[in-house]
Amino acid sequence: KVDMVGVDGFAKGSNAVVEFAFRVPVGGSGSASDYSLGVANATHASDADTIADSVFIHLDGGSTNIYAESDDGTTEVAATDTTIDFTAGTTVTERVEVWMDFTDPADVQIYVNGSLVLGSTVFNVDAYSGTWYPIVHLEKSTGTETADLIVDWMRVRYSEQGTAA
Repeated sequence: KVDMVGVDGFAKGSNAVVEFAFRVPVGGSGSASDYSLGVANATHASDADTIADSVFIHLDGGSTNIYAESDDGTTEVAATDTTIDFTAGTTVTERVEVWMDFTDPADVQIYVNGSLVLGSTVFNVDAYSGTWYPIVHLEKSTGTETADLIVDWMRVRYSEQGTAA
């Protein structure tokens, strides 16, 4: 397992939008690789699925499907196929860009390459009141397959919500 966890987190109510872009050079030659990108309250030594609070884009090695999932310790949405696939490669044309809109933590909206995905699925993480951290988590159970990922950027933007006059 290898991961990168941001040091600057954000709280519920900060109207955060998480943005990241990635490329998968090979995609894994088998099914042993798992990739999770998004936000979480912590990391895990071997399995991102066991992190208590998270919103992830998830990739399974050997598949080009892009999944979305969430968990806040109360409500869980298992990895669900967004119906958008990635193309393995290293050029900019294979880049996948994701936005996660946390302005309503009871219904986080996820966009892949500018399109809302799973719009009728409610990614509800409102029960979690701690700090969210950006995270990229790669894990591989066994075998000699290559599990590689290029993260072009990952950032969190915040906005104020004004009140009507």
